[in-house]
Amino acid sequence: KIRFSPTMVQSYSGSITITSDATNLPSYNLSVDGSGTPPATPPSISVAPATLNFGPVHIGGYPVDMGFDITNTGETNLNVTTITLPFADYTIMAGNPPFTVNGGATYNVKIRFSPTMVQSYSGSITITSDATNLPSYNLSVDGSGTPPATTPSISVAPATLNFGPVHIGGYPVDMGFDIT
Repeated sequence: KIRFSPTMVQSYSGSITITSDATNLPSYNLSVDGSGTPPATPPSISVAPATLNFGPVHIGGYPVDMGFDITNTGETNLNVTTITLPFADYTIMAGNPPFTVNGGATYNVKIRFSPTMVQSYSGSITITSDATNLPSYNLSVDGSGTPPATTPSISVAPATLNFGPVHIGGYPVDMGFDIT
C-alpha cells in the first residue's frame, strides 16, 4: 500500500521504481499522481426563516405547524445534538435530534404550537450543534394563546307558533318569530 498525504496545495507527480529478480521485468516504474487541496471547511449552521411567528391560536382549537430549515454551509458533517423549546406548548413533530446534516445539505424541522393558556409564548428555540460559527443558535419564536373559539348558537322566540283553528278560504293568520 502507498499512502498519499499532501502537505501543500499543489500537484504532485513522480514514479516508484520496483526492482526484482523477475526475468520478464526486472525493473518497473509505477507512475503516481495526486494533488493537495485546501482542507475541507468545518461545519457551519444557517437557519431559515429567522423567526417562526405562529400568531394567535385558540386554546383547544387546531394546533398550528411551522417548519424551519437547518443548512450546513460547511463541507464536513454538522451534528445537531439538541433542540430546546421555550415552552411545553411547542412540540417537535419532525426532525427530533440528534441528527447529522451533510456538508452543503439542508434538514427540515417541524414545530407544532398548541397553547394551553391565554398568554404570549415568545422566546427562542435553541439549536445546539458542533457548528464552528454558532454552536448555540437561537431561533426566535412567537405565538399567543387566545380564548377558546365560541361555538355558534341560535335561539328562536317564541318556541311555538300556535295558529289555532283557521277556516279554509277564510282570513289567513300571520304570526312572527325572532331568530338570534
